[in-house]
Amino acid sequence: MEGIETGVVLGNVIDSPLGRIRLGGYIRDSRGLPRKPLRILGSYALVYLLEGRGSFADANGLNCRVETGDLIFLFPDLAHSYGPGTGETWTEFYLVFEGAVFDLWDRAGVLDRRSPVVRAAPVDYWLPRFAPAVGGLGGPGSTPPLVEICSLQQVLADLLSSDRYPHEEREMGWVSEACALLEARIEGEINLREVASGMNLSYEGFRKKFARLTGTSPSRYRASRKINRACELLQTTDLPVAGVSQMLGFCDEYYFSRRFKQLTGYPPSQFRAKLPTLSTRSESGYSHPRPNAAQEQR
Repeated sequence: MEGIETGVVLGNVIDSPLGRIRLGGYIRDSRGLPRKPLRILGSYALVYLLEGRGSFADANGLNCRVETGDLIFLFPDLAHSYGPGTGETWTEFYLVFEGAVFDLWDRAGVLDRRSPVVRAAPVDYWLPRFAPAVGGLGGPGSTPPLVEICSLQQVLADLLSSDRYPHEEREMGWVSEACALLEARIEGEINLREVASGMNLSYEGFRKKFARLTGTSPSRYRASRKINRACELLQTTDLPVAGVSQMLGFCDEYYFSRRFKQLTGYPPSQFRAKLPTLSTRSESGYSHPRPNAAQEQR
């Protein structure tokens, strides 16, 4: 890439509670690392191949080809080797980082040791995304270390999502549309089969797809949104619990209170008692005397 020269762009000696980025930089026309012995770095790192091609190998038995736009994750205790082959070129951007937050990512499998090479193309898009994580590529001390770590987590989350879930954007658009339909007329009732039909699916097909993409069923999602609306009404109006229940279309106050406690951990009256006292009017335009917790307790 034009304008890329070998050099260190970051060396941060200041730590943060989450960790720190120790080193960053560019290497033009790198010769890589020798295949024997494999290197153990002792820190997390990423190597982003900006130009050229070569190979990567690690102690887990992985041996694969990499090319421009591939990003390699390196782990502290996993021996590895990478670099260009005969007649090949290799220009890279690298970051060396450490900290408890990345240990958590490692243990949870978000950083996947079995698949350490991810696609980060085009380079012109992804390389600038790393700038906030390394002080804007402006050298040491440009950005507080905690900000750098959080910025790095954000770009890695975006990168891993785009690599592992290539259809995510299209599917998230479908989820947004489905959620909008499920949240319509939240203070009344809707026919879930009609919602499914509006999404050009049978109800069973709609239910399965929605659950796969969101982790919950359409009916549970709508119920949770109703309870969210109930929380708003309890905070911003003086309606009694029975009035909130009726407004949201619950069959009776007892069922509403039970569902509210299941999702929030508190009965409605206790939830309201924990809120700051608000001098507000109900959505109907009338002010209702707010009963105390003992009067509302069921």
